Amino acid sequence: MMRMPAAVPSATATATAANKDTDASTNSDQLNDDTNAASLSLEDIRKLTDITHIRAQLCILNHHESLVDAQLDTFLHNQKHLDDTLDTLESLRPQVALVRGDVGQLLDIVATASVLAERISGSVRKLDLEQSRVKETLQLVQDIHVLKVCAVGVQQSLESHDYDTAASHMHKYLQFNPDLIKSITENIFPQDDSPLSILKTAQTTLLDIISTQFDTAVHSNNEQGISRFFKLFPLVGGSAIGLDKYSAYLCGIISRRCQDAMANAASQAPNVYSDMLKLLFETIAALVDQQEGHVEDLYGSGKMLRVLQRLQREADLQSSIILDSFCENRQLFRKLAELKQAYDSIASWKSTAAAPIKEISMENRELDMILTELASMSQRSQLFHQFLHTRAKEYMSCLNDSLKPAQSPDGLVHISKLDLRVQELMSGYILFEEFFIVRSIEKALKIDQYEAPNQTTTCVDDVFFVLKSSTMRCLSSLDVDILCALINSLGRILEVHYISTFQKKLASVFSTTESKDSRFSFMVLLNNIDVSQEYLVRLARDIEDAADRIASKPDSTRGKVHSCLASLNEYAGRFNQVLKTWLESLFTQTIKPRIRPLLQDAYKDVRYVLSEEEFFESESDNVFVSRFVRSFDALIDLYQKSYTDNNYNQTMAYIVDFLVKDWERYLMSSHRFNQFGAVRLDKDIRAITAYISSKTIWTSREKFSRLNQMCMLLNLESVSEVVSMWGNKAGPIAWRLTANEVKKCLALRTDFVSAEIHELQL
Repeated sequence: MMRMPAAVPSATATATAANKDTDASTNSDQLNDDTNAASLSLEDIRKLTDITHIRAQLCILNHHESLVDAQLDTFLHNQKHLDDTLDTLESLRPQVALVRGDVGQLLDIVATASVLAERISGSVRKLDLEQSRVKETLQLVQDIHVLKVCAVGVQQSLESHDYDTAASHMHKYLQFNPDLIKSITENIFPQDDSPLSILKTAQTTLLDIISTQFDTAVHSNNEQGISRFFKLFPLVGGSAIGLDKYSAYLCGIISRRCQDAMANAASQAPNVYSDMLKLLFETIAALVDQQEGHVEDLYGSGKMLRVLQRLQREADLQSSIILDSFCENRQLFRKLAELKQAYDSIASWKSTAAAPIKEISMENRELDMILTELASMSQRSQLFHQFLHTRAKEYMSCLNDSLKPAQSPDGLVHISKLDLRVQELMSGYILFEEFFIVRSIEKALKIDQYEAPNQTTTCVDDVFFVLKSSTMRCLSSLDVDILCALINSLGRILEVHYISTFQKKLASVFSTTESKDSRFSFMVLLNNIDVSQEYLVRLARDIEDAADRIASKPDSTRGKVHSCLASLNEYAGRFNQVLKTWLESLFTQTIKPRIRPLLQDAYKDVRYVLSEEEFFESESDNVFVSRFVRSFDALIDLYQKSYTDNNYNQTMAYIVDFLVKDWERYLMSSHRFNQFGAVRLDKDIRAITAYISSKTIWTSREKFSRLNQMCMLLNLESVSEVVSMWGNKAGPIAWRLTANEVKKCLALRTDFVSAEIHELQL
C-alpha cells in the first residue's frame, strides 16, 4: 500500500527562502566585485608611501568591511528558516522509505507481466505467420487451378475457332504477376507439357491467328471483322501489334482517298493542290476524332499516341506526292530558275531599274494563282502541325513515365518531312511575291491616269490594293519568317519602283510650273506621294493587327512583326521627307515670290499715323484687310482645291511662316505709328490671324506671336512701361523679341522720345 506524505513545505515559505538566498548571493557578488576592482594585496599596501593612496585603500577596506558585516547579518537572519526547513525534510524521511518499498513491489509486478506478455505475443506472431502461409498456399492452389482452367479453355477454344473466348482465357493468364508465373514454372511445373507451357505456346498461336484474321478483314473491307479482331490484340498481349496494324488500316483509308482525289482533280484548276492537302489533313483529323475514344477504351489512355505517330508518317508520304505533283504541273522550279537567272540575284534587281522584268514569260494571273496556292498550302500545313502536336501533348500527359517516347517532348517528330518540304517551297515564295508586286506596280504606273475630281491618279489605289492583297496573302500563310521577309522588301520596292517614278516626273515638270496645268500636274504628283505614305502607315497598322489576331505564339510573333514594321514606318517617314522637300520647292518657286507684292498691294495708301477721325473712318472701311483677304484667297485657291489636306496644311505652314517674317520686315522698314495707328495695327493683325486660322486646321496665333508683341509695344502709353513687363517681371509673357528689337519697335512710335528708348536697361 502506498502512503502519501503527511506534510509538504509551503510554496510561500520556499519563495521567501529563495528571495533571502538571492539577497545574500547579491551581497556576496557585490563584495567580490568591489574587492577585485579596487583593493590591493597586503604586500602591496605595505609598500605604499603616498598618503593619498593609503587613504584610498583605507576607504576601500572600510567599505569591504561594511559589506562583510551585512552579509553575516543576512546569514544569521536566515538561520532559523534553514533550521525549520531541515526539520521538515527530516520528518518526511519515514514516508519516503515507505513509498520506496511500495515502488519496489510494483516493479516486480510489472516485470512479471512483461515476461508473460512477451510469451503471448510471440505465440500470436507465430500463429499469424502460419495463417498467412496457409492463405498464400490456398491462393497459390487457386491460381494454379485458374491457370489449368485457362490452359484447357484456350486449347478447347482454339480447336473450336472461338477466338474471343480463347482471348478471354489468355487475358486472365496475362493478368497474373510475372514473378508468380516464374516461381510456378521453376518450382511446380518445370515440365514442357505444363499449363504454363501450353499457355505460352497458345499465346503465340493466338496472336498469329488474330493478326491473320485482322489482315483478312482489312483486305475484304470487313469493318465488323476489323473491329472484332482489333479489340482482341490487347487481351492476348499484342497491344503494340494491334495499334500498328490498325494504324496501317487507317493509313490505307487515307491513301485511297488521296489517290481518288488526285485522279479526279483537274491539275490546272486554281488551288487544286491546296484543296488536296486540305482533304488529306481533314481526313486525318476526322479519323483521329473518330478513333480516339475507341482506341483508348480498348488499349488505355494515351495509347492513341502510337497511332498518331504512324498517321504523321502517312501525312508526310501523301503530302509529298501532292507537292511533287504541284511542282511538276505548275513548273514551279523552272519558273523560279528563270526568275533567278533573269535577275542574277535578288539583291541586283532590288536596287536597280525594273526593265528586265519584262523579259520574264510569266503572266500576273499565273503568278497570282501560284502565290495564292503556296500561301494556302503553308497555312494548312501550319494548322495541321498545330493540331497533331496539340493532340500528342494530350496523349503524352496520360502515359506513365516509363511508356513515354524519348525522341521528343510530345512523342512526334518536331520538324516532319512535310514541314521541311513546305519550307523548301516557301523559300521561293518571296522572290515570286516581290516579282509580282514590282510587275503590278509597273503596270499600274503604265496605265496611270487622272480622273476628276480625285486628288490623286489611279495608280495609288491600284498599287496599294496590290500591296495589301500580297501582304494579307503572305500573312495567311501563318509563316512569320516569310511575312517579315516580305515586309522588309516592301519599303525598298516602293522607293525604287514607285516613289522614284514620281520624283522623276516631278523633276521634269518642276521647270514648267508657271503654267496652271503644269502646276496642277505637279500638285497631283505630290498628292500621290502624300496619300502613298499615308497608305503605307495604314498598311503597317493593318499588318500588325492581323498578325496579332492569327499568331499562335502572340509574344514571339508580335516581337518579330513589330521589329519589321518599324523599318516599313521608317520608309513612310522617308517618303514624307521627300514630299516636304518638293512641297517646299514648289512654295519657293511659285508662292513665295507673290507674298511680298501681295503685302505691298494691300498696304497701298495705308498708313498708321492717324488722327482720331481717320481712325474711326478706317473702322468702317478697312482697306488693308479687305485687299489682303482678296489677294490671299486668289493666291491659295488652286492649292486649297487641288491639294490633299496634309499637303495643303503643310503649304499653308510655309506660307504663314514666310508671311509673318515679311510682314514684320515690311512694318519695320516702311511704317511709323502713333497711338491710333498702333490700335489700328492691332486690329489688322487680329483680323488676319483669325482669317488665316479659318483656312487651316491649326491655330495661327503662335505663328503671329512676334507681330502681336510688336503691337503690344506700339500700344504702350509710355516708354517706361516696357520695363515693368521685361525680364523677371515678364510674368506670363514669353518674349520672342530681343532687347534690340524691342527698342527698334518702340522707335516706330512718333510720339516716343528717342533718348528715353536709348536709355532703356533691358
